[in-house]
Amino acid sequence: MEKIHTEIELLSGLRLNRARLRFMVLFIQGLILAGSVQFHRIAHQMDTPARSQSNFRRIQRFLGQYPLSLEWVGLFILLLIPKRRGSTASCGGSAS
Repeated sequence: MEKIHTEIELLSGLRLNRARLRFMVLFIQGLILAGSVQFHRIAHQMDTPARSQSNFRRIQRFLGQYPLSLEWVGLFILLLIPKRRGSTASCGGSAS
């Protein structure tokens, strides 16, 4: 849970409320751990005290009510990747 708080602090500049940021971190971590895009598998992997069924409904509500930009999702995922010395990550633009 400590790691989630750290990631939320890093992402606080994205102009989303804390609840949405926290959900996105949990959802992406669940997606990676589940190795699947099936909501029930992701819900089972989300690190919350709630039951999997509650997480499943939370995923459905969030994705059904909140429009996500693919650019924003890409940036969000890049920010979650651990940083290593001597490496860089970039997002956007095409080379001319």
